[in-house]
Amino acid sequence: MSPTIYDIARVAGVSKSTVSRVLNKQTNISPEAREKVLRAIEELQYQPNKLARALTSSGFDAIMVISTRSTKTTAGNPFFSEVLHAITAKAEEEGFDVILQTSHNPAEDLQKCESKIKQKMIKGIIMLSSPADESFFAQLDKYDIPVVVIGKVEGQYAHVYSVDTDNFGDSIALTDALIESGHQNIACLHAPLDVHVSVDRVNGYKQSLAAHNIAVRDEWIVDGGYTHETALQAARELLSQSPLPEAVMVPTY
Repeated sequence: MSPTIYDIARVAGVSKSTVSRVLNKQTNISPEAREKVLRAIEELQYQPNKLARALTSSGFDAIMVISTRSTKTTAGNPFFSEVLHAITAKAEEEGFDVILQTSHNPAEDLQKCESKIKQKMIKGIIMLSSPADESFFAQLDKYDIPVVVIGKVEGQYAHVYSVDTDNFGDSIALTDALIESGHQNIACLHAPLDVHVSVDRVNGYKQSLAAHNIAVRDEWIVDGGYTHETALQAARELLSQSPLPEAVMVPTY
């Protein structure tokens, strides 16, 4: 039978309430009593019941990670795969579980987030991309829970934080490099424009062309979707056009 907090209290020679305070990381306990409890926990190899603790305290120690791509596409993307690995490694180090939510339906994502927040199932949210429609953030901001977004956040929110790179500037640099290599007829194969990062990258491409007095050809700005298969199909359609572009700037995939 698995040891209980009563067993810990007996071995440590303290009260059950003292054990409970240690398990819940409360500060109103002497260092000596805390050390006794920790030694007893180690001796008995006690593992707390997360469900029971969640129901009687502040909830589960879990973080929800939201991806607008499918589970297969998210895991198969080198960037997102590395980000997920880093998130889960740090979460495990801090004693948190990770819940991956994949969907391309903002209303569904919001409903699931609100449900889990109200049930105290999550203590934070990480979004792997930043939606261009920020109404999602406005709804979540009314809850006292941190939301970290990989990408740009244009609005002002109390609990929404952004981790981003200069996608606009990087896209300009990529397009500039092609132009400086002697190319002028340059196409752009991009991810869907429902996220800020894609919008910024396409705008950077257009800005570079404009700076070099090169006309933008709308038929050469192609949405490659969210998967390798859709991107491949879009590339084939692009390369079936006449005239053909000399080069393709691909800021995603």
